Amino acid sequence: MVEKPKLEVEFYSNVIGGSGYGVGAENIIKEFLKKKLPIKFSARNTHIFKFCDPMVRDFVMHSPQKQMDNPIKLFKTTPDAIDIDSFSRAVNITVFECDGICKNWANIANIIPLTIVPTEFNKRGWIDSGVDPTKVEVVGEAVDTEIFNPEVKPLDLTFNNISIIEKYPIRFIAIFQYINRKNFSGLLDVFIKAFEGRDDICLILKTNIGDSLAPYKYPLEKINAFIFSQTVPDEIMASLMATSTHYVSVSHGEGWDLNCFAAGAMKKTVVVPNHSAYAEYLTNDNAFLINSKKVKAGPNPPFDRYFQGLNWWDIDIDDTVDKLRESIKSDNLDKKEKFYEKVKEYSWSKSVDKIWNLIIERFGDIR
Repeated sequence: MVEKPKLEVEFYSNVIGGSGYGVGAENIIKEFLKKKLPIKFSARNTHIFKFCDPMVRDFVMHSPQKQMDNPIKLFKTTPDAIDIDSFSRAVNITVFECDGICKNWANIANIIPLTIVPTEFNKRGWIDSGVDPTKVEVVGEAVDTEIFNPEVKPLDLTFNNISIIEKYPIRFIAIFQYINRKNFSGLLDVFIKAFEGRDDICLILKTNIGDSLAPYKYPLEKINAFIFSQTVPDEIMASLMATSTHYVSVSHGEGWDLNCFAAGAMKKTVVVPNHSAYAEYLTNDNAFLINSKKVKAGPNPPFDRYFQGLNWWDIDIDDTVDKLRESIKSDNLDKKEKFYEKVKEYSWSKSVDKIWNLIIERFGDIR
């Protein structure tokens, strides 16, 4: 009897930690290691954030990488980053924020054995773009609730030696990369309309290092805004989020939004649009959902080639102002508790179990 070859996984990601893709890659590796599943890491100009989990960092940078005969190539990246030589054994974990995907991505998804996306919204986008439905599966993402939870102590943020928490009873936080899809200018417009002149409300802006907000100096002066642009480990990120009372996004589209999920894990009031991935795990029972309409996707440099010919969403300005104002009228305990319970349905452990089972289904048994 010929022994069945052992199934092994070679993992690829161009970023570990930091971004949405990077945080996903970090947690997938961590769960593979914890579960003692056969995995090696192959670096291709991979950027590893210095605050990455120590176990993952050690594995990626220092652990001896065993030889594998014919491993499954597990990617956490955009489809066009998969090398042609890996197509026949590739499984790609990816995401997008529009109602479909570009032709190049669809062609690649039809060639490789399996694409894994985090939401049914994404799966519909792949299928509507011509991808074989049997080649797309859904595995939700998660947050580490040992780090992001309601018991986290807030950062001691001060301005002119005055505590922000003491001065502003209502504190919104927005976390974003300064790209058009995140709709920063739209956020400022609605926030000014909702709260200009209020001395009990502030907006905490968590941006990336290097993001320039200089063009928005004048509108920022109309509200109590505080900019936090440092790259920090998850523990500090959780403390920053603990400083807030509300999470807000007016993004044109999201494939998941891990920051929103983290806000739910910390029992924050959430105000976001009722489109894309948000509609997957949020309802009017657990969040303040903003009305929106589908429109042609605008420019989103440096990623324009991915968005051309597709649609994203615009928020309804008046409804956004109404929802922002409504969200501060009470403590919203019922909504926060329901979102918290929803978040608990997901974990990286469950996600990796499902990923591993999908690999077994596609490529055969292992042990």
